[in-house]
Amino acid sequence: MKKHFFILFSLFSIFLTSCRESDKEYIERIKKVTDKNGETLEQIIDNYLISAEFLHMNRDADLDEYLTSLSNEIEVAKIEEKYGDKEAMIKMAQILKQRGINYPEIENITWKILFKSNITKVIEVSSDNIILKFPVYETSNNTIFNLASVEVYTHYYHKLNSRQLDVAYEIVHFIGIQSL
Repeated sequence: MKKHFFILFSLFSIFLTSCRESDKEYIERIKKVTDKNGETLEQIIDNYLISAEFLHMNRDADLDEYLTSLSNEIEVAKIEEKYGDKEAMIKMAQILKQRGINYPEIENITWKILFKSNITKVIEVSSDNIILKFPVYETSNNTIFNLASVEVYTHYYHKLNSRQLDVAYEIVHFIGIQSL
């Protein structure tokens, strides 16, 4: 009788394990979760990665020294273009090129689960030079991610701050639009 109970219990455990979502399926599912603006988690994380890779790639250009002023110059160029200066955006693109500021190409992006509990999973997304970590909370009705909890590091574990990433995103977005 104990043997039968053990076999039955083992089969039931295997059944429950096989019914659960694999890590790969879970990651594919959460990538599609949208925020209140309709942007998917994958798009948001890609923006973080491209901004962080931009900062890493241009670290020799002393970008930290003039990151905010560069963002302000881009905003001025947008305003000038809006009010009739058709060359403003082209001039700004040339300024970026002269300063040696480049747009990063990301080839390898890997998503994996670092930690699991009943309601929380910590996800790590890594690219060529960047590691990004964030928690995902699961309730019976929702999948919740808090972008304030995102931590972004270089592969040397140098933490990047959110202000730098926000400003870098504005610059990367500008470069991306200009290259279209």
